[in-house]
Amino acid sequence: MATTLAPGVIERKHGVASNVLAKNIGWFGSLVMLADGITGPGVVLLPLAYQTTGWVGMVSLIVICSVMSAVTILFLAESMSKVPGNSNFEGRLTYLQLVKTYMTPVSYRCVFATYIFWTMGMNVSSIVMSAQVFDNVLLTSGKACALELAPRFAHHVCISAAESDTEDSIFGDAWVVSVGYLVLAFVTIPFGFLDLSENISYQCVTFVGLLIVYFIWCGYFLSLDIDFSQLPAIGESGNALGFVLFNFAFVVITPEWINEKSSEVDIPKSLAIAVTLGGLLLMVPAA
Repeated sequence: MATTLAPGVIERKHGVASNVLAKNIGWFGSLVMLADGITGPGVVLLPLAYQTTGWVGMVSLIVICSVMSAVTILFLAESMSKVPGNSNFEGRLTYLQLVKTYMTPVSYRCVFATYIFWTMGMNVSSIVMSAQVFDNVLLTSGKACALELAPRFAHHVCISAAESDTEDSIFGDAWVVSVGYLVLAFVTIPFGFLDLSENISYQCVTFVGLLIVYFIWCGYFLSLDIDFSQLPAIGESGNALGFVLFNFAFVVITPEWINEKSSEVDIPKSLAIAVTLGGLLLMVPAA
């Protein structure tokens, strides 16, 4: 007598977690997820990198990183398909599970620790940059407020544009919990309780918003009297690699996409389109 699993129940086949629910991330959702992973918070730093490194070096780095990222993801997909019980990606195999399958226990622990620190670093930097954007929006419309934690504990502070420190944070060197941070937490935390296939529609909406912002940027910059002398072909600084890699660090999250994508989605074709689009988004507006 056949056993019927209730919806959402996980069964294990040869160590691979398999969910009976359909994998429903289609072509557009796949494109959005991959392109979103490339156009991360490091985008805001790229104009400076272009000016200091030169457009030849930056374009070359973006092209090289695009190709290397796509090839790496294809290798990851191939490795996932070689795990027993997952030849057609019918299971759900995370990045760390994949590492544990192929590497020694010592190597796995090293990768595990590195992965955790990398994830924390990426999340913290993304949260800080996004919260600063919200605070700057509030600042342009009046005042930005925050609860200061250090050096003055539990001190309420509100500043205007004339009082802000424009070098980095608008609150200077103080450690604060800003209104922008609270708004960001209010918007994003609920989506943390959803799995990838459930919040892909939210990512699609934000990606469309990203494209709208990019077109606005491009239109605004083209309307200005652009001084091309500030964009040399070859710059003096060679520190652009970190800026570019900050945007292409999405490779380790792609196993989650492979786990949830529809069987109709072709991995090489999706990668080619997404990486090309992501690379263009990094080149055109930043230059």
